[in-house]
Amino acid sequence: MTKLQDKIIIVLLLGVVALLLSARLERGPAFAVSPGYNEAVVPRWNGTSIIMTEGNEKWVKRGDIPELPPHLNPLFFQPIPINASDYQLLLTIPGVGPATATEILKTRRANGNFNSADDLLEVKGIGAKKKQLLRRHVTF
Repeated sequence: MTKLQDKIIIVLLLGVVALLLSARLERGPAFAVSPGYNEAVVPRWNGTSIIMTEGNEKWVKRGDIPELPPHLNPLFFQPIPINASDYQLLLTIPGVGPATATEILKTRRANGNFNSADDLLEVKGIGAKKKQLLRRHVTF
């Protein structure tokens, strides 16, 4: 994607979030309210909907929202697709610093895509503990 396309997607997502916030206040018909949630107001992407929560209520904006580009996953606290990640995106993963990101890219170039968390053990600097940490933050 070009930088212009990235900027357009970010502006559109910010617009959707603003729409969600304003519609939430009006309790618009496009939102479903569910009791039993006690989280801060944080927009989350579940693959098909943007979910807003506040206090004990949850709002779900439904509709034809396109798939989230991998580099925007950290904004919605979603797992990072490790096989589609560049150096900068790898740095957003907890436990991955510059050296580990470089080694992940080297291993991926040399061996092809990672198929499971066990494949991460081939990366220099990733052992069993770090594999367990990364497993929660990446997809294959």
